Amino acid sequence: MGFFDWFKRRVQPPAEAAPPPAPEVLEPDTPWRVGCGDDDVWMIDPEGVRRSVALADLFAIAIEASDTGTAGLDVWWLFYGEDEDLAFSAPLGAAGQAAMVARLSTLPGFRHDRLAEATESSDVDTFVLWQRPFD
Repeated sequence: MGFFDWFKRRVQPPAEAAPPPAPEVLEPDTPWRVGCGDDDVWMIDPEGVRRSVALADLFAIAIEASDTGTAGLDVWWLFYGEDEDLAFSAPLGAAGQAAMVARLSTLPGFRHDRLAEATESSDVDTFVLWQRPFD
């Protein structure tokens, strides 16, 4: 047994590094939920009331911005039904929004540029993102 054998026993092999923790998944801090199925777009408000409009009856989608910036409940999605009346509204940032936008953005003529403008706006304004073409 040589000097190096003694040294090897004295030096512990480095401990295997622990895997990094999984990224924390944060749920939106809002009781509002929105979504889009194959046939409709919907929202559920904080009281649990569900409102929806069939995609076949959807007339327009807009975002109403305020002068307080894009912080949550001051910016609203507006969904208009077949009679061109407001079917329902929901705040920007509602749970499920990303999946809803992914589906709605496939509608022909959806204005991605207007969506970007609306989410960055600090002025009182309404941004039409999509409107059913006139026959």
